[in-house]
Amino acid sequence: MTYIIITAEKNCDRNMLRNEISNITETAKLKIMDAVIYTKLILILFSSNFLDINNATPRNFQLEFPCAKFYKKGELRIDCSHKNLRYIPNLPSNTVYLNLQHNLIIQIPNNTFEHMTDLKVLDLSFNKLQSMNDQTFNGLGNLKHLKLNKNKLTGEMLNKSFKYMTCLTHLDLSFNMLQRINEQTFIGLQNLQNLQLNNNILYYSILNFPPGSFKPLESLTRLSFQKNNFKPKIIPDRTTVFPDKTISDFKMLEILELDINTGSGDKAIFGKGFSSLKNLYLLKASYCETFILESDTFQYTPNLTHVYFNHCSLKVYRKHDEFSKLMKLKVLQLNGWYHIIQIYMKMRHCLL
Repeated sequence: MTYIIITAEKNCDRNMLRNEISNITETAKLKIMDAVIYTKLILILFSSNFLDINNATPRNFQLEFPCAKFYKKGELRIDCSHKNLRYIPNLPSNTVYLNLQHNLIIQIPNNTFEHMTDLKVLDLSFNKLQSMNDQTFNGLGNLKHLKLNKNKLTGEMLNKSFKYMTCLTHLDLSFNMLQRINEQTFIGLQNLQNLQLNNNILYYSILNFPPGSFKPLESLTRLSFQKNNFKPKIIPDRTTVFPDKTISDFKMLEILELDINTGSGDKAIFGKGFSSLKNLYLLKASYCETFILESDTFQYTPNLTHVYFNHCSLKVYRKHDEFSKLMKLKVLQLNGWYHIIQIYMKMRHCLL
């Protein structure tokens, strides 16, 4: 409340006094009204900028969306790459393509994607993801391409990590530190066609690839295992080939990329399990420390048309006809082999 005190001498004109009081009172009223209007304006601006502040979370409490949004062929695409993001921002539910590569994301909270049922492509490569579980990708039933390469995924892949991705066709897990695949890791991926597991620590053994672990991948046509099978120093002479019982589950496989270390053992490089791969036409073996070719090396892979040996230390027994089983062979690449003429003479009947 405002008090206005006016003193006047006895001889002052009463009318003049009344006018002064009236003018001062009107001025005070105007100032009070201006103050009220200004206060209301501030409140309105505050409310518009921080609407629903009580419901704000670290995920949706942001003054500006950090990513680029654009439409291509009527599909919403969002590019959040190279933003130094540590968390996934609140995204529109109609997003079809999401690029989150080259950020600092360590963990994805459960059900982060549950509202993104239209998403078809998700690129999380070049982040710092350390683990996943069976709720990480909840909601991504229509996803077709998932890139998780160049992260920090370590140890074993948990069961049913991809169970919601029944439409997934391409999965890239390369350049991580994975050491083991579980029996139910790939549950739900019956439509997967291309799987990249290269450049991990997945040493070839029954322990790391239990029988049946790849059985859910009934549509897989391409598999890359390269740069995994480095020979442990504690077992320098151990023969290391991919487990027959595990490889036999790839009924539809057409392209296989793997490492080969035979050491001084006598196991077949491509054992009986490979006989189940009726559609296999391309084999690429790289970074083989020791690879001994014998007459029965390819007896279970007669349908190969393309064979590539790169960066391998290869040994050949001259008395054997190593490529006689490959009657359909069209392309042979032997990088690092010093017996090219000898091999050509033995297999020229296949190339004519």
